[in-house]
Amino acid sequence: ADAVGVGQSMYEINKYTEVNILGTSNLLDILANENHRVKKLIIASSMSVYGEGKYKCVNCGVVYPKLRSLSQLI
Repeated sequence: ADAVGVGQSMYEINKYTEVNILGTSNLLDILANENHRVKKLIIASSMSVYGEGKYKCVNCGVVYPKLRSLSQLI
């Protein structure tokens, strides 16, 4: 499950719901109910992993947030 694009997800709601939510749901259902050799599952959200993008602050101007530390990612 990995359809990306925040802008498109606001007007192609069914597509993004189907790919991201139902795709992940199908994967988890198989892992819960079928025989497999998977021992661990790592789930990462790109915004959680990479951090927020630049933004404009009314007081500071354009802000480029620092990369997240390892402790923030675990």
